[in-house]
Amino acid sequence: MFKVDFEKAYDSVDWGFLEYMLRRLGFNGKWIAWMKACIFRGKMSILVNGSPIEEIDIQRGLKQGDPLAPFLFLVVAEGFSGLMRTAVERNLFHGFRVGQEVVVISHLQYANDTLCIGEASIQNIWTLKAILRGFASGEGVVPFGYLGLPVGANPRSRLTWEPLLDNLRRRLLVWENKFVSLGGRIVLLNSVLNSIPIFYLSFLKMSVKVWKKIVRLQREFLWGGGRGVRKINWVKWNIICQPKSTGGLGVRDVRVVILSLLTKGKWRLLISDQTLWKQVLVGRYGDGILTNPHWGDLSFPSSSSTWWKDIGVLEYHVGSNWFSNEVVRKVNNGGSTRLWKDRNFLARFLEVLEGFRWSEGIDLWGWCPENGGDFSVKSAYVQLAKLILVEDRVTISEERVFKSMWKSSAPSKVIGLAWKLLHDRLPTRRNLAYRNVIPLDVSRDCVLCVGVEESSIHLYLHRDFAAAVWFEVFRWLGLTIIIPPNLFFLAEFLSGAARNRKIRKGYWLIWHTTIWVIWKVRNSIIFEDEDKNLSAVIDAIKVTSWKWRLIRLKVSPCLFYEWSWDPRDCLAR
Repeated sequence: MFKVDFEKAYDSVDWGFLEYMLRRLGFNGKWIAWMKACIFRGKMSILVNGSPIEEIDIQRGLKQGDPLAPFLFLVVAEGFSGLMRTAVERNLFHGFRVGQEVVVISHLQYANDTLCIGEASIQNIWTLKAILRGFASGEGVVPFGYLGLPVGANPRSRLTWEPLLDNLRRRLLVWENKFVSLGGRIVLLNSVLNSIPIFYLSFLKMSVKVWKKIVRLQREFLWGGGRGVRKINWVKWNIICQPKSTGGLGVRDVRVVILSLLTKGKWRLLISDQTLWKQVLVGRYGDGILTNPHWGDLSFPSSSSTWWKDIGVLEYHVGSNWFSNEVVRKVNNGGSTRLWKDRNFLARFLEVLEGFRWSEGIDLWGWCPENGGDFSVKSAYVQLAKLILVEDRVTISEERVFKSMWKSSAPSKVIGLAWKLLHDRLPTRRNLAYRNVIPLDVSRDCVLCVGVEESSIHLYLHRDFAAAVWFEVFRWLGLTIIIPPNLFFLAEFLSGAARNRKIRKGYWLIWHTTIWVIWKVRNSIIFEDEDKNLSAVIDAIKVTSWKWRLIRLKVSPCLFYEWSWDPRDCLAR
């Protein structure tokens, strides 16, 4: 295997050879003249001490940034492909032969990267040397990088994944030097850290040790740790990877992502037809194994590639034939459906025959989780997550609260605080003592209530001061309330009191603001020795909620005195 790289690819293009290739490929003379006018008559000037010198005629090369350049370079690269094909036809170069049906692979090209694959013989080396003589080339050994992936590397080895881990660490190093709130870390975790490994995982299966390292980096970043600093992981990682509607943060679990992308490869093997990569697999492993969705049941020879083994044992990672159960056969003309091998179809054979009409179309595979029958990694992830990330189910009431709270206009850091509160994971004295952060000789009592342990439910509902705050907030909204047993009932009552979606969104903003202000008051009493003041707290809730609404709205909002007097009227506008 030779990896060929065109050094300074665009700059080295010979115009005469480009014109020859255009004519050889059958382009019209007028079109070639247009290309020559755009490319062959360029001039450039060099700035010397800030002043341009006399213009210089360009003799070769393509302009960087020119929209035509990538397409014209592909025309030039096709010349190399033609030479390789001619060498194979004349038996001067012997490519890599796959399977009994003899699929011959001599070279693979992508833009300016080329792989030459063939037998290890002196004749092949001399032929390659003759072909490459007209091109600038660099030759290396495996493993080497190709399109960002390590070709020839062992995916089971930790060293293969070190570049990916280093990339993650560099990103985290930049963010650790900045004061990022919990809400900001949630956004960065979902949008950036979860996206970096996707390209690698689309082709290689990560080992258990590597994905555990990635999860550790993600977990430390989420809770503010890293670089030798250990922080409390308040919520289990399996819960964090749950959807937001069921109490999680919607973070994609690396294990499930790995299996989802492997599932994509298995699906493409079923539906692809006449593609080179499938011909190679058919030539090596046979055709029968590829047209059966249940081929995870079969054994694989020890000489099989690592990727092929991972695909074959995909369903064993989950412990059920989940892929086979999600794949169906849509029979049209029946020409390519094997009833005796498709267990799902065979089980429904009599039912299918009743009133069956043949169609002229070809038989197709269908993916059940999608309405259109087309596979998607997202739907595969959802199905796998249901099987792997098994946690205690939330109630219908709790699910409604979790689903609605993320649609609030409050900042993400405030929603993150409310999320921790609903899971009873705020650093109250009770939770800190439970995790041995507070020594045994330190009181766990509430700062305002003697003899009562400070818990989340006491801090936000059962304490007299907190109850008074909620009574005033609901009176401000024109509502009356009896303090409920938990915050889920409180949030659902407030959400249900809204007449429409717009008012409901505003009520959620006020609910989040109240939680935020109560937590700030609690901290100021403990760390700054301030006194509580009910009227000041209510004013802070009104001002803060109005500011946050002012920031998020795209239209002119109401004035503060209007918001302070009747927020329902402002929300209805």
